[in-house]
Amino acid sequence: PTTFCGGESVTFTPQSGYNVYTWTRNGFFLSNTSEITVSTAGTYVLSVQDANGCSATSAGVGVVVNPAPNASV
Repeated sequence: PTTFCGGESVTFTPQSGYNVYTWTRNGFFLSNTSEITVSTAGTYVLSVQDANGCSATSAGVGVVVNPAPNASV
């Protein structure tokens, strides 16, 4: 999985050239943009469709967000 601390994010950028992009997180619709920046834990999946109507779905990418430490003086 992709792991980072709370308050940070990661950007997923797929190959270009598709007509339709559909991102889901944990099975729920998230976005129709080609690129997404996420800061929430979960499993992200991309489905694409080309100009011929052919489609493909990626394997899930896990995102783990660790709590950020709280520094106090």
